Amino acid sequence: PHAAATLLVFHLRDRPEGLLSKKTFTRWLAIPNMQGGAQEEEAHALVKQLSKETRGLVSALFSLLRGVAEEHSTYYKDGLATRITALSQLFGPLLLRPTQDKEHPMACRTIQALISNPHLVSVP
Repeated sequence: PHAAATLLVFHLRDRPEGLLSKKTFTRWLAIPNMQGGAQEEEAHALVKQLSKETRGLVSALFSLLRGVAEEHSTYYKDGLATRITALSQLFGPLLLRPTQDKEHPMACRTIQALISNPHLVSVP
């Protein structure tokens, strides 16, 4: 999974816009502050607004990132949360494209929540 994630970094970096829609940027940033059903409902609503192709890519991406985090956690023995945090710091800016410094940590927290709970972005 690590090699696939590396290729995705290059692809996402070269895209003109983040994978998650800029139109719904502030709604994505609110995801980590929501609880239970509200969080899942909002994430599913946001994913449904993406194109069918992007929805499939987003679902596969977060499943892959979760797999990478689990694999690295086992190898490095530093805990799953540490690996998820590291991946969110890499992928947060690539997926959401924050434009202000204050948005960067919020983007990372959003991606962290989605890697921790990939079912949030798994919408048929």
